[in-house]
Amino acid sequence: MVGVEEISSDKKSLALEEVLRSETLLRSDQLRHFLRYICEMEISGRGSEITERSIAEDALGRRNGFVPSEDTIVRNRAHMLRQRLKDFYDKENPHSILRIELPKGSYVPRFVPVQVRETVVRPASRPRLDSAAIGFLAATILFGAIFLGTRSMQPVRSVDPVIREAWGPLVAPDGNPVLVLGLPVHLMVRSFPGGSQPRDAIDVAAPPSVAEFYERRTPRPESDDLHMLQSESLRFGEAMAAITTARTLEAMRVSYQVLPDIAIRLAALRGRNAILIGDPTVIPTVFQQLQRAPLSVEYDPSVRDFVVGERAGVAHPFMVAPEVAIPGHTREIPGLLTVMPSDDTPGSNKRTVLLSCAMSAGCQAAAEFFSSPDSLRELRGRFRQEGIHGFPRAYQVVVKGRTDNVLLISFRYEAHRVLDRTVR
Repeated sequence: MVGVEEISSDKKSLALEEVLRSETLLRSDQLRHFLRYICEMEISGRGSEITERSIAEDALGRRNGFVPSEDTIVRNRAHMLRQRLKDFYDKENPHSILRIELPKGSYVPRFVPVQVRETVVRPASRPRLDSAAIGFLAATILFGAIFLGTRSMQPVRSVDPVIREAWGPLVAPDGNPVLVLGLPVHLMVRSFPGGSQPRDAIDVAAPPSVAEFYERRTPRPESDDLHMLQSESLRFGEAMAAITTARTLEAMRVSYQVLPDIAIRLAALRGRNAILIGDPTVIPTVFQQLQRAPLSVEYDPSVRDFVVGERAGVAHPFMVAPEVAIPGHTREIPGLLTVMPSDDTPGSNKRTVLLSCAMSAGCQAAAEFFSSPDSLRELRGRFRQEGIHGFPRAYQVVVKGRTDNVLLISFRYEAHRVLDRTVR
C-alpha cells in the first residue's frame, strides 16, 4: 500500500471534490463546508491549526462568541460527517482508490489509499467489471442499446491491418485499455401519486411546457403529480459508440475494462491505454483530457449551439457547427476524434482516445470513423500528403454525422489537425 506521505496534493484535492459533488452530501451544505474546510487545511499543511472553534467560525458561520461547552454543533456535525463518509464509500463509490476518513476524537482528516483489484474483460465472454454493481450498470446500458439497435454501421467481422496500425498500443498484447463511458446528469420527469413526495426528487414543480412535453409520450392520471429527479445515464449515441468500440476490440481479441466516468479519476488514467466517450461540456474527465488539445466542444454564441472548434480567444477560429434541426428532416452534426499520448513521460507508448460530442450521435460518428478501414485508409493518405508516413502520435479528426435526430445514418471526414508528427 502506498504510504500517506506519498499522496500528492492534487490527488487529495480530487478525492475531496469527488465527495463534495456526491449524492451523499447533496442536501447538506454544512457538511460540505465542514469537509472542505478541514481537508483544505490538511492539504495546505495546516492540519495542526484545525480546532473545534476554527471549524465553528470558519466553516459553520458561528462567529458571535462561540462557546464549545454550550454549543455542540461541531461535534454533532463531525459525527454526521463520519457516517456520511462511510455511506459514500460503502454505497455510492465503493471503488474509490483514495478515501477520506475523520478519526474519532479528531478533526484532522486522513487520506487513506485503498488497493483496488481490477477485473479485465475477456473477448470470449460478456464484459465483466470491477464490481457487480458497476457491472450491472454498464451491462444494462450496453445490452439495452444492443437490443434497441444492433446495426452497428461498420460491423467488424475481420480485422483490417489498417485498424491495427491506427489503434497501435491500444491493441497490443499487453494493451488492456479501459473504456470509460461518460454518464451525464439529467433531470428526469416522473409522475407520482398526488400529494406524495419522492425521497430523491428535486422539489421543483414541472412547468407547464415540461408537463406538456412529458405527456406527449407518457400519459398520466390527472391525480398524479410530476416530480423532477436526478438521473445519470448514457445517451443512445454514446452507447452505440461504446458498442462499436467494444466490438472492434473484441475482433482483435483484446482484453479491456469498462467503467463509468464517475468511478474513475483522471490520475488513474496516466500511464495506461484509455478510450473515453462523452460530452466534454458535462463530463469532467473528458473535458480535462481535451485541455491538452487545440480542438474541443464548446458553446458558440454566434450560432447559439455547441460546436467543434478551437478554444475561445483564437483569432479566426476553426469551427464546425451542427445544422439547424428541422422537423422531419435529417441534419449533420459534428463529432471529434482525438488520439494522443496518455502522458508526457519520455518513452511512454500508451495512448488515450477521446470520442467526444455535444449531441450523442456525434460520438457514434467518431467511433464509427475510427473503426472503419476505409475511413482510416483515407486518413492515412491525408497524412501521407503532409509527409507523415503512418499514423502520427497525436492528432484530431472532425467527423460529421448525418442523423435523424435519434439515429446515426452516415458519417464522413470533415477536417483534421496533427498535434505530434512522430509516427508510432
